[in-house]
Amino acid sequence: MKLSPGQIAEALKRVATGSGAAEKFSVARARSAGEPILWQEKISLALGGQAGYSTLRSFVDAGGVPIGVWDAPAEGAVVQAVATALLESKFWELGAEPMAPGAEVTTWSCATRDGDFALSANEGADLFMQMARVDLELRRSANSLVASGNGAALSCGLELANTGRVTVARISLANEGRRDCQIQNPLKGEAGPNAFLRLELGPLPRAEHGVTGPDVAFAPLPLPEIKELVAPWDQPVLVLRAGEKLACPFKHDIATSDYEGHYVRAVYSHYGTAILKPELPRIRGRVFSVERQLKG
Repeated sequence: MKLSPGQIAEALKRVATGSGAAEKFSVARARSAGEPILWQEKISLALGGQAGYSTLRSFVDAGGVPIGVWDAPAEGAVVQAVATALLESKFWELGAEPMAPGAEVTTWSCATRDGDFALSANEGADLFMQMARVDLELRRSANSLVASGNGAALSCGLELANTGRVTVARISLANEGRRDCQIQNPLKGEAGPNAFLRLELGPLPRAEHGVTGPDVAFAPLPLPEIKELVAPWDQPVLVLRAGEKLACPFKHDIATSDYEGHYVRAVYSHYGTAILKPELPRIRGRVFSVERQLKG
């Protein structure tokens, strides 16, 4: 049932003030970018139910940030804070805005006992700015879930060992959460532009006056020859136990003198949907290691 602005305001007021007995209320926010979607995160809250967070890709590609799924019982005070922010935003006073295809888009949806409503906006649109406080409250919920470790969280690690003229680089994958999970093995099965496990190098750009934190243009290194994959890497789906760290079955020998001053990072990427154990969370997407600088 489509709600009128007055019905929306009344439903939000009941939740915000806690005056509704056995009130039905849930809210979700999904942000995605790309066609097909290669970056996405979802945050959800349900009164008397669960709080959830999931992400397909390291947030703004920040090194060391995990991807995964987290959930926990939703706290009533958090749900009320989100309802209050929605009520005070008065988003219904804004008209519909044109959407840019392929651009980053955020969709907010809400279900109440009176009906449902949803709205979408591109980044920078008036509606997007008006929902800033709502997103702040939802982000607090997501951060709390990640900090709790109550879920499955895939991170990508990179270790460097300097042996003189050669730097040996090794990649690892780890489940930082408290729940077992499964991921697809990019070294086994059909390869694709978004299915890989690799090392990337990028030169430090020339410094520019007044510019800090220059972007590094990373390019992949060829994968070392692997004669035979051994368990568990010989399987298309990998199971990572809670807290488990899995070393990759290859290493890179980098001629340090050729790349001194370059930055190096490791990347895991797979958007496939195969599953090995239906009862385990499936983590898909792309995750980056912390960027490291090569030194002689």
